[in-house]
Amino acid sequence: MAINSVSLSGNLARDPEIKTSGSTIICSFCIVVDDNVKNRATGEWERVPNFFDVAVFGKYGDAIAGRLHKGARVFVDGKLHYSTWQAQDGTKRSRVSVYADTVETASQPSAQNGAQGTYSTQNAQTYQPSYNAAATPATVSRASVQAQPSVPPMPQTPPATPQVPQAPAVSPQTPPAPTQAPQTPPAPLTPEEVDRRLEMASFDLPF
Repeated sequence: MAINSVSLSGNLARDPEIKTSGSTIICSFCIVVDDNVKNRATGEWERVPNFFDVAVFGKYGDAIAGRLHKGARVFVDGKLHYSTWQAQDGTKRSRVSVYADTVETASQPSAQNGAQGTYSTQNAQTYQPSYNAAATPATVSRASVQAQPSVPPMPQTPPATPQVPQAPAVSPQTPPAPTQAPQTPPAPLTPEEVDRRLEMASFDLPF
């Protein structure tokens, strides 16, 4: 299976250009990717620039052109494309360019741009990303934690003793009054009644 994929990171050698081919918008620019090559004569490492032509098509190319400028640091993902054409002098020429699928800009231009000759960023504007201070988490150091006064724990109130319900007071019952009426003592016998009873009793005697 054939694979055609390339990823590059470099700086723009010139400002991007917008062209049209029929109804298709084409954003073209050139990026410089440095290689470190050892000089066999001196034994020192030298920086050798490599130039790559990049093309971005359609509305995406039109939108990305407004974000790019000479000297800007970019990351390009795409595929290689080989093309040939005949120059005005009749000679046949060819080149390999990059058809980009995605182009991302770095937050700041590379610090190496100043030493890259004609593609340096002497007049390039430095892009500084804005950060939301409220979204940055605060750093808590160990010393700041130890410096905070400790709060003594609140005393705990002992649980209340449950109250035992008291039995209702029982009033003493009054003994019931006797239902029978008190008997009236008999009246004393009169002398006549005494004599009569004696006479009646004398008849019962056997003698």
